[in-house]
Amino acid sequence: TATLTVHSVTADNTYTCTVTSGQYSASESDATDVSIKMFDVSVSPEYAVNDVGSAQDFVCTATGDSSIDIMWKSSDGSDVTASANQEDYDSGARTSTLSFATLALDDDDSYTCYIDFGDSESTEVSVQLDVIEITGLSNQGKEAEEDATFDCSFTALTGSAAAQWFLVVSDGDDTAVTDTVTTDSGAGTTQLVLSAVNYTQTGEQYY
Repeated sequence: TATLTVHSVTADNTYTCTVTSGQYSASESDATDVSIKMFDVSVSPEYAVNDVGSAQDFVCTATGDSSIDIMWKSSDGSDVTASANQEDYDSGARTSTLSFATLALDDDDSYTCYIDFGDSESTEVSVQLDVIEITGLSNQGKEAEEDATFDCSFTALTGSAAAQWFLVVSDGDDTAVTDTVTTDSGAGTTQLVLSAVNYTQTGEQYY
């Protein structure tokens, strides 16, 4: 018995096992070829959190020298109702985009990209989508020394969520202005209270 071990495969290749014995000359029928075929799979992004009503795409890319077929399914194994269009962009390569044009809370789920390379070779890769519904946000106009109160209510199907208010800063290093509110129920409210506002706060942006 002869064993061939190929470590850290980086390219397609074919190897031939030839049997010889003493002065015996191997014929073509005494040689056996084995092939190693490379394939690569990637998905982007692997995780996304987005608001209800927003759009979200997941891209699954597979490369290999054989026929490639890609299918998206949700966590319960059913076909995904969002579009999953396949397009060849190179020889032996294919990309499939799972697109949500307008997210709903029910879209919160894990999704799996199943890739079939033919010749009984297959693999899969999963992504997670968390969808959050945020309500209660509105602009306010206040006179000097009045208080301004903003409520942010959120709902998520993941079972837990955390929320915090930030002040937008021009240099991009936004500042947290409230403590983090965490809930295990998937729903909650965080409140921002600005006491005795003055004209220097005009135009401030919070999220």
